[in-house]
Amino acid sequence: MKSGKLKGSLIALLATICFSNVYIFSKLAMQDVSLASFGILWFGFALTYNLIFYWFFTDRTKFSSLSSKAKRKLLFIGLSELLSTSAFFLAVKVTPNPAIVSFLANTSPVFVIAISFLFLSIRYNWLSILGVCITLLGVGLINYTETGFDLTSFLNIGSVAALIFSFFYGASLVIAGKDKSIIPTSFITIC
Repeated sequence: MKSGKLKGSLIALLATICFSNVYIFSKLAMQDVSLASFGILWFGFALTYNLIFYWFFTDRTKFSSLSSKAKRKLLFIGLSELLSTSAFFLAVKVTPNPAIVSFLANTSPVFVIAISFLFLSIRYNWLSILGVCITLLGVGLINYTETGFDLTSFLNIGSVAALIFSFFYGASLVIAGKDKSIIPTSFITIC
């Protein structure tokens, strides 16, 4: 394996391990603090870290230099991220098993593909479509019980919140990816 591939694989593995810890430790933290308090801490630390990164490691593009279109896109990305992250942590809080939230949150690529197909006219190959079908089958299997498919368990607040997370997260990814040429990535991260 080439060193670039190895480095990329190790970084992806580390990111997966770190993101897995978010489910576990946020569930533990929300046993002691309310969802609103946790959200303020989550967004506060994220904003602090991103501002430090922006100040020391970027070219510090001025916000006023952005076009009005870029500012509108940033507002949409920020609101979408606020909704998705809030829904994600609501799902973690109300669902007894964070593994279910983890799986449902991983349906965001389905929404990315659907939104890209509908609004950006991006066409996908059969392998991508097969992946969507397998993911949707997995969502169905998660909600399959001894008595058969239980639609009410699929429509509980935790599942709906996880799917809201996936939809808005997917929407912000599509917008950020489409407009990264007019919006500095440091602003997307701060937003």
